[in-house]
Amino acid sequence: MKRNIAIVTTLALLAGWGLIFVLLVLPNHQPNRIQQWLENHREKRTRQRLESRANASLDALYKEYLRAAERGDADAQWMMGMHYSEYTRKNEVEAAKWFRKAAEQGHSGAQIHLGHFYMGGIGVEKNEGEGASWYRKAADQGRPSGKFYVGWCYEEGRGVEKNLTEAVKWFRKAAELGDTGGQRSLADYYLSGRGGLDKNEAEAIKWYRKAAEKGNRASIAALERLGVSEEAK
Repeated sequence: MKRNIAIVTTLALLAGWGLIFVLLVLPNHQPNRIQQWLENHREKRTRQRLESRANASLDALYKEYLRAAERGDADAQWMMGMHYSEYTRKNEVEAAKWFRKAAEQGHSGAQIHLGHFYMGGIGVEKNEGEGASWYRKAADQGRPSGKFYVGWCYEEGRGVEKNLTEAVKWFRKAAELGDTGGQRSLADYYLSGRGGLDKNEAEAIKWYRKAAEKGNRASIAALERLGVSEEAK
């Protein structure tokens, strides 16, 4: 009996020292795993709550845009197209449907997107002529990117007969309105002397700089190849 009591006492003492070791020594040598788990758990629950709230907000926003779009609001219809093409609800056919509704009301942004869809056969049957037509509608409303894409159509012969002189004309229209794609393309034509333009490196550099100032990477690279700085001198 006394032997059993001694064994129990010894085990208790060892357990006590083990607990002291765990509480006092281990925290100094390794992270407190329980505390770390609690923190990670709280962070996970916080993220889940935030994600849940964000999803609820997006759903509410979607429903608000949908109601406005169904009433015929062109901006809301364009946003519905964006939702289905680039945001939370991926559905190319639905995106094309809403872009068309907005485009037919004269929304130039939707006209550009619908042009892209026809050019690539996204959510609609591919039809480059139809795509070029929608780019032209946006261009005729004064949208700089619409003018650039019309120039691109003439440059590549996509939906229209290839014509570099027409391409330059439209690139210039876009460039003068500040479109960086138009500025870079016009610079390319000046540098190579195509599209009815005389070769003019100084004019090319001028347009490359204008686009580079807005962060156009192709223009920045072109200036580097020419060995000139981005800043006008």
